[in-house]
Amino acid sequence: MSFSRRPGELTHTIRTTCRRRNLALSTERLYLAWIKRFILFHGLKHPLDMRTTEISEYLNHLATHRNVAASTQNQALNALIFLYRDVLKIRLKELQHIVRARKPKKLPIVLSRAEVRLIFSLTEGTNGLILRTIYGAGLRITEAVTLRVKDLDFEYQMIHLQAAKGQKDRFTVLPEQLIIPLKDHLANVKKRHQADLMDGYGQVPL
Repeated sequence: MSFSRRPGELTHTIRTTCRRRNLALSTERLYLAWIKRFILFHGLKHPLDMRTTEISEYLNHLATHRNVAASTQNQALNALIFLYRDVLKIRLKELQHIVRARKPKKLPIVLSRAEVRLIFSLTEGTNGLILRTIYGAGLRITEAVTLRVKDLDFEYQMIHLQAAKGQKDRFTVLPEQLIIPLKDHLANVKKRHQADLMDGYGQVPL
């Protein structure tokens, strides 16, 4: 495959490929960051001049010298596989002799109910409502802050998340305790929106 080596061409192609495949913007930025680190590690060599040997060297460096977590090493690996398979259209040989980063043996820290209540007591307004929705419905931060009115089904107490992680739709439960606060929030937003429209037409909002 003929691929231009002009400055900026690789970055442009990576971004175009990410958007053509409908990858999240956060994934696009993550892949770009790992690919740039990979290139810098090998003295600015172009990826076309590198293959599995250089990839293995970089992944081993992350595990043995940077002491990264297993999930972090996997992020780097996924970014490089994406680069060669989807961007450069190069089929790589099987990666060998990779030192795998150790998975943490520590148990995850889980907040007690008392700690959760304390956090909720210290948050108010829109931020407090977002936090309660994340906790109560099991949402990711990006899912919570991008919720739309039509995603909320108050009658069936469900939230419909469209194009969530992996571009997959999913449903989650809307806790009963959140229904009234969410309805009040939507009513207040509607009032502010209508007031802004009236003000925009040169009228004084009541």
